[in-house]
Amino acid sequence: MPPNVKEVALALESLDLSSHVLSKYAPLTSELAAEEEQATAAAAASASAAHDDESSEQVVGLHHAAAPAKLQQQQQHYEHAQDVEKQQQQQQEADSYWHMPHQPEPTEESRRQALIDDILREDEIRQMFTVDRIVANLVAEKGDERKE
Repeated sequence: MPPNVKEVALALESLDLSSHVLSKYAPLTSELAAEEEQATAAAAASASAAHDDESSEQVVGLHHAAAPAKLQQQQQHYEHAQDVEKQQQQQQEADSYWHMPHQPEPTEESRRQALIDDILREDEIRQMFTVDRIVANLVAEKGDERKE
C-alpha cells in the first residue's frame, strides 16, 4: 500500500535539512547582508557623532553636499551601462545573419514614382517583343544581308 500523504508530510517536516542544504545564492546574500549591516552601522555612527558634535542643520547640509557626488557617480554608472548595452546591440546586429538594416519608410511620392518607373520599364520590355518590332528587326537584317 502506498504511503499516506499526511505521513509523508509529517516525516518531511520532522527532518531539518536547512543545515545541509545551502542555496546557491547564499554566499552572495550573506556578503550583501554584511555590507548593508556595515553601511547602516557606519551611517548610524556618523549620524550620532554628527548629531553630538554639530547641529541638525549642519548634518542636513553635509547630506546635501554628498548627494551631488553620489548622483554624479550614479549618472556615470548609468551612462556606462547604456554604452555597454549599445555596443552589445551593435555587435549582435553585426553578427546576425537575418538582420536587415533599417530603411526609412518610403513616402507616398516615392511610391508613386517607383510604380511609374516599373510600368515604363515593363512597357519597354513589352514593346521589344511585339510582332511589329520583331518583323521590323527581321526586315532590317534581311536588308543588311542584301547590301553586303
